[in-house]
Amino acid sequence: MPHILLCRVEESQYSVLDCFSDQLKEAFVSLGCEVEWFEGEGQQGDLCISIGALPPASCAMRCLVWMVDHPFYIDPFEGDLMIGCVDRTHLSDLDKFGLFTGAALFLPHAGSVSLGQVAKERPIDLLFSGTFISPDFYREQILQLPSLLRRIALPALEAALAHDALSFEEALGREELIEAKNRPIIRFLHTLWDRAVRGIRRRQALDLLAEAGYRVHLIGRGWEGSCHEVEEPLDYAQLLERFKEAKIVLHLGVNFPAGSHERVFSAQLAGAAVISESNAYWQEVYTDGKEIRLFHWKQLKELPAIVHQLLSSDHERLTLARHGQESALASHTWEHRAAQILQQIG
Repeated sequence: MPHILLCRVEESQYSVLDCFSDQLKEAFVSLGCEVEWFEGEGQQGDLCISIGALPPASCAMRCLVWMVDHPFYIDPFEGDLMIGCVDRTHLSDLDKFGLFTGAALFLPHAGSVSLGQVAKERPIDLLFSGTFISPDFYREQILQLPSLLRRIALPALEAALAHDALSFEEALGREELIEAKNRPIIRFLHTLWDRAVRGIRRRQALDLLAEAGYRVHLIGRGWEGSCHEVEEPLDYAQLLERFKEAKIVLHLGVNFPAGSHERVFSAQLAGAAVISESNAYWQEVYTDGKEIRLFHWKQLKELPAIVHQLLSSDHERLTLARHGQESALASHTWEHRAAQILQQIG
């Protein structure tokens, strides 16, 4: 079996990447691989893996960089790399925007197995975990751009908000801009665009639920002053335990048109029912109403009715949670992703 080296990420929000690396290490060990942490120059193996960050400069062997967000947040990519993307549109963006021309693969997030009992009585009705940065901040930055850039960024933002799930390339709609010389500007515009879309959509959904009389248990940074119930940020291991206390976990405003997120899989493994924004990936791996409930941003007004239906019917909610847990356990754990990586490297 291959000899795998794993890179430690020095800092990550909520210690997420540390947890991911630990669980991937355990998954490779369970599959019979020799696994150790990358300690420095001269260390050799069949493959080095770094999650959510570029490998150290001292790593002289081939490395898989497993992205957890859009490649623009790490670019530029240099060295003997293979890139794993959690969204299929990110793969096309690597090529289209000239970010990387080497080997790349679709490698969805994995769910962290902290199994919770699917139970009627749980203290939290609705839970959402994630960071909030006011979209007003990013919208104001867009409005302060030079007129030429503003005329690019504003239509891209409006296009994204008019669709359920739109990639940055599709929202941009300007083929002549997709050139290597424009990459620094495009990367900057992508950050403003992406953060604005996420913030606007999270605020829209939570405001709508508040108007319908629902209080969401929010965990993460930036929610101060919210009308919902706010809990201080937790590290990822603690969050997995909190998922076990939730009847429903919401998945909102990630802005992945055809990709995954660990929140969905981990919440399902914890025994919660999941309501998620729809995209091409969730429609591919799940049946709406069987393992998950999907809503569409263009029909956002239907979200409170979906919440009401699940909270008012224990049978429907528990059936959804049970099927979701079974599916995540069968197909979306770290062992499944480790096996996919081994298959990819032969």
